[in-house]
Amino acid sequence: MGTRKERIYILLAVCTAMIYGGGVVWNKSIMNAGLTPNALLTFRFAAVAIIYLIINAKSLRTIDLKQLKHGVILGLIGYGVMFFQMTGLAYTSPANGAFLNACYITFVPFVSRVFLKQKIKRHVLLCAVLCLIGVYFLASTGGRALSLGLGDALCLIGAVFYAVQIVYMAKCMELMQVKTLMLLSSATIAVISLPVLLLTGDAASFLQVQWEVVVPNALAVVFLSTLLGVSLQMKIVKELSPSRVAIIMSLDSLFATLFSILLKQDMIRMELLLGGGLIFLSIVLSELLTMKQPLLNHK
Repeated sequence: MGTRKERIYILLAVCTAMIYGGGVVWNKSIMNAGLTPNALLTFRFAAVAIIYLIINAKSLRTIDLKQLKHGVILGLIGYGVMFFQMTGLAYTSPANGAFLNACYITFVPFVSRVFLKQKIKRHVLLCAVLCLIGVYFLASTGGRALSLGLGDALCLIGAVFYAVQIVYMAKCMELMQVKTLMLLSSATIAVISLPVLLLTGDAASFLQVQWEVVVPNALAVVFLSTLLGVSLQMKIVKELSPSRVAIIMSLDSLFATLFSILLKQDMIRMELLLGGGLIFLSIVLSELLTMKQPLLNHK
């Protein structure tokens, strides 16, 4: 069952997954209200960067070049995650987006192999195949064969970036505190997204939104999904392995689906139940087999 400290971090990972699941629904609500993905990305991370700049102002002078480099790189990866996930979410349902984003669990072991030189175990490959079968059914609608729409494809690309982010975040946490890493990565995302916002003309979307919908959801995204959620994730990856974190936090797909159905942003479909069920099964199996792995290694 692990140590008490480990169980606490596992519980925190589940809570973070719930927050991220809500984030999918909040982001979808904001975009449905008229704000474009680029505009949402700029607002979200500019707000977070400003807040952390205020909190972390005194320690700015202690940031060295190595920390700056890794913080910026994590921000670049984070921009890829958010850009593909939110743009994809604009073209697909919250449930589809959540389950496709959860495919990052199958990519983390392979990324860990590249960056951390960790061996890929057979059960991981088995769960990866099962997860991909789930993606197949999730992307098959109306009885037709695989039909991966633009939004679905973008969410899958975002899942690859997210896998890289989780592994690289664990590396960065060895070099600096959470608040420093949050400041550097959030500021990088904001600096990249602002010129993109201006060049694409998406800034005009701020004048055409339903603010009564955007404001409460934007506050939830900034303070819960980003400030609280990402900060918790950074602490968690420092205590648990990247693969373990990916497995547990992929429960966000389940929470996002439940929230989207309850709020009538999505409807129960056979493809959703079958595809999402297989993806979720691959997550559970991967977690159970990962927990048993230390015992198997002693035999």
